[in-house]
Formats: sequence, C-alpha cells, structure tokens
Amino acid sequence: MTCTKLTPEIDWDKLVPFRPILTPYNDAARQCLGEFFNQIDGLPTTEVRKAKYEIVLGSFLAAAQSVSLKPGGRMTWPHNSNIWTPYSVGKDIIRRVREMLVAGGFIKMVEGTGIREFADRDNDDPDAPKHGSWVDIPAIYEIDNKLEDLTGFGEAEWIESLRPGVLVSKAEDYLARNRRKLANLPSPKLGKTELRKLGKPYREAVIAVNALKVAWQQHPLCMPATGNKPSRYVATATRVFHYGSMTSGGRYYGAFTNIKGKQRLECTIDGNKVAQIDISASQPTLFSSLLGEKVNVDQDKWTDTYTHILAQLENIYHPNESDEGRVKKAKSVIMELIGTGNPNKASQSKQSKYAFSSSLQEWDAYRSACHHVFPALKHLNTEHMNGPGFLSFHESEMLRETMEDLVSKGITSYPVHDCLLVEACNEEEAVDCYRSTINAYVKGHCLKYNRPTILDIMIPLTVEMSDQEKKYIEGWYR
Repeated sequence: MTCTKLTPEIDWDKLVPFRPILTPYNDAARQCLGEFFNQIDGLPTTEVRKAKYEIVLGSFLAAAQSVSLKPGGRMTWPHNSNIWTPYSVGKDIIRRVREMLVAGGFIKMVEGTGIREFADRDNDDPDAPKHGSWVDIPAIYEIDNKLEDLTGFGEAEWIESLRPGVLVSKAEDYLARNRRKLANLPSPKLGKTELRKLGKPYREAVIAVNALKVAWQQHPLCMPATGNKPSRYVATATRVFHYGSMTSGGRYYGAFTNIKGKQRLECTIDGNKVAQIDISASQPTLFSSLLGEKVNVDQDKWTDTYTHILAQLENIYHPNESDEGRVKKAKSVIMELIGTGNPNKASQSKQSKYAFSSSLQEWDAYRSACHHVFPALKHLNTEHMNGPGFLSFHESEMLRETMEDLVSKGITSYPVHDCLLVEACNEEEAVDCYRSTINAYVKGHCLKYNRPTILDIMIPLTVEMSDQEKKYIEGWYR
C-alpha cells in the first residue's frame, strides 16, 4: 500500500472520521456521487448492492468535503473490521471500497498509522499502565484534491441518517480501559450474538430508536456551517449502553451532541430556529429525586441550586474570584463524585481543569457543601449507583418517554444528554411535556423501589434561544 510519512505528532483537531452513515440531501450531492461512482472500476450494478456502495462512497465524499475545509486536514478510516459490524452496509463492502479508493489514487495512507506499537509507561501519569502496553494507531489517510473537481462537490449537502440504533459497550477492567484511552480508541462493543442474548430489552430499545428516526427523517436537524465544517442535516442518533447491560447508560449520541452549545442554538428544524431545554443541575437533582431525597434549598421554589452551594463556602473564597468561577468548581466536584461513584472522593482528578487550594482544604469544603445541598450523594457507589450506570440510564429513559410523547403531539425533538432541542415555537408545550414526564417517572420509580419519599417534583429548567436571554423556570415540590 502506498504511504506518506507521518508527522511527529498527530493533530487530532484536523482529522475527519469516516463513517458510512450519510446519503445525499440535495441535487448537488446526488450529482457529485453519481459522477464519482462512474469513475471507479469494479462497482456493482444491481440496485441492492449498488445502494450499499453508494452509502460508503457518499459518506467518503462528505468526509472529503470536510477535509477540504481544514488546512492540513486528513481522514481516519480504521482497518479493524469489528468497528464496522454495527453498520448496515457491512464490513466487507467498507473494506472493498477503501481498497478501490487506494487503487484509484483517491486516498493514500499516512506512514506509521494503522499499526500497533508498544508504548512505555508514562511515569508522570499514575493512571498509565504499569508496565506499558500495546496501543493501536488509527489508520489516517490523505485525500487527493482532485475530488474537488467533481461537479457539485463544494455545494453538496449530506444527511446523516444511518447511525446504528443501539450499541452496548463491553465491560472493561481498569487496565484495559486505560490502554484504550491511551490509544484514543472507542470502547469495545458487544457483537450480534452477544446482543441477541440480551433479549427483549435490547429489541425494544432498537424499535424505540428506529421509531424516533422516522420522525427525525421527516424533520431533520440542520447543523450550520462553520469555518472548517460544511452545513449538514442530521436525522439519526445512537443509543449507547454500558457494561454489557441494558440498565446502564443509554444516552443518545449524534452529530448534534458533539458541538458547542452556542453552535447548537444556531441549528434549525424545518428552517426554524430551535430552543434548548435543559434541566438545572441535572445530574445531582435527578439522582436525588430518584433516590427519594429532596434537594436542600430551604425555600419553596428555586432555579439554581449552585447559589445554595456557594452560600456554604463564604469562608474559603479566594480574593478576586468570581461567582462564575466558584460555580464551575462546584460543578466539577459534583461531576467527579457522580462520575466515579465515590461520594467521599478525597481529591480532584489529574484531568480537572480547576485548581483547588490544598492549603485551604478547598476540595473538602466544596465536597461538604455539595453534600449539604444534595444529601442523596451519600448513596453513590462505584458498582452501579453512579453517573455512567444508574443515572445515565434513568435520565435517558425520561428523555425517551418525553420525545415519544412529543412525537404523538406532532413535535420533533432531538436529545442532547439531559437537554431537548425543539423548534422555538414548540418551546412551551415541550417544557410542560418534559416536566410532566419526569414527574411521573420519578414518582413511579420511588414507588417501585420503596424510596423514603415518593417525590412529587416539578423539575427546574432553563430555556435558551440564539436571540434571547436564557430563561429560568422554577422548580418546586408539590
């Protein structure tokens, strides 16, 4: 295989991933794909097989378009066939198309990529494997700029519509997880045989995601163009479960979950601006509610629990530190406690972006303040009662029920973890639906699991639009 030499360091920001999930959305894309299809020898002519090859080639052209907008941009195309198992086109077709593109001179693999190499332990990283490990370097390709001469290449618009509906990550031990992260690889997923063993819960999850895809196809989300990314339509998402279980994780992931909040507010549905509906202090508030314990805010209604956390920290403020900075610190503590499942975590992780003063025992003070406002945090544990497991599952179930209810009302919504994107004109109805769904879900959960209190909560929310100030909607216990 022809290769070009790898630069000393991989610039991950300039890499565009290939995924066989895109189809043409406008005439320019259809013309571009048709012209490209005719330039490649050996492609099938029967309609069924041709359609699958068109998906791969169209997705490649969409990736090439994104690369063309990034100076020095390249494309990643993993050779590990297991990665492509969940995709509808099949791993063999993906491999054959890649080989055809190499043979035709359309792509050229970068030397030193697509290999395994042994990495010595990083002595400065306590989480690195003790004796070093083998890591996979993803296959990286340069794309020939002659593709830009294809008719309609620059004007082509593509729609994401073919992401796998449901994936279930395998359980990993600590060492395996760190090796994978070192290699910048996604978590390993269960294969088809293993998925079948999950039975009815897996089948029901697939049916539910496919039903949402039908609604999304009718009203796709348009993501705006940025400096190095073209505009793109999205009508698909993947629900990802964890630890080989259908009751851990379950969040939805799509192109719209990987962009910054301000950019999401520039998205449109049917040409109309969107509203983003978000739960205030989502994770600790939902965790508390599901455990049947109230948030300790000492007032009938509230919008922001973090002001109550800051009220517990008056004696440890640093000079000139803003309330915004203190809130970010409080959020980081809560996210680490919930993320690790350790309510008594003694210190911040090495990856934390926020500096806590050890001399003032600042971390301990923030952790104590978080426990004061959210007493339910004491129930966290590393096995299941944590963010990736228990909380993400129930959060995603509330979101699923809300989206299904909105579809029944003729309203299309898109999930972003604990947020919903809807057309701005549907904001009020979506807010009422989201809160009512959460209320019913929490009460049902508390009753089913015999929690101390069957909470009747109207959750606090925020609503954001691109041209308006953020709106705060009060929460209360009924």
